[in-house]
Amino acid sequence: IHPGFSRVVLAMPAPAAAELARGLTPLAVRVAAVPMAPCWAAMLAFEQPLEGLPDAEFSERGPLAWFARNSSKPGRESGDAWVLHASGGWSREALETDGESVLAALAAALAGRVGRPLPSLAVSDVHRWRQARVEAPLGEPFLYDPEAGLGFCGDWCIDARVEAAWLSGAALAARLLQR
Repeated sequence: IHPGFSRVVLAMPAPAAAELARGLTPLAVRVAAVPMAPCWAAMLAFEQPLEGLPDAEFSERGPLAWFARNSSKPGRESGDAWVLHASGGWSREALETDGESVLAALAAALAGRVGRPLPSLAVSDVHRWRQARVEAPLGEPFLYDPEAGLGFCGDWCIDARVEAAWLSGAALAARLLQR
C-alpha cells in the first residue's frame, strides 16, 4: 500500500482490481476469478421522435441486449435520445471492430426492432467497455484484507446491477468504519 495510507479501496471492474492487487494480497486471486463480459454501447439522438417502441426493452434478438429512451427519464431535456447496449456475446465477437461499424450494426438492430428506417440522427456516439458486466458474481458484498489494508467492492461482488455496486461500497465502508 502507498505510504501515508493505512487502507485502500479498489472500486473498479474485477480484472483491473486484481491486476493492481497482484502480489499485495491473496484475495487478488479470488478477484481475478470473477468473469466479466465486454459491452458495446451506443447513444443515438434523433431529429424526430422514434415511434413504435416502448421506452425500454430487454432484447434477445441480434446484437441488442437492451435499449432505453434516455429522454423519457424525469428531468431530461426534450428530444429523442436512446441508449443501446449490445449483448456480452456479440460484444465479445465484435470487441476489436471499429466503432463506426458497431454503431451501424446497433442502429440497424434498433431499426429492425421498430420495423422501418430510423429518423435522421442529430447526434450519435459509441463506446466499448472491455469489462462491463459481471457474468458470475463473487457472492459476497465485498472483500477486505485487514493485514494489507486493501478492500474490493463493486457490482461484481453481488450482482450485475448498478444498485449492487452501491450496496457493495456501502458494506465495505461500514466494515472500514468499524476499525
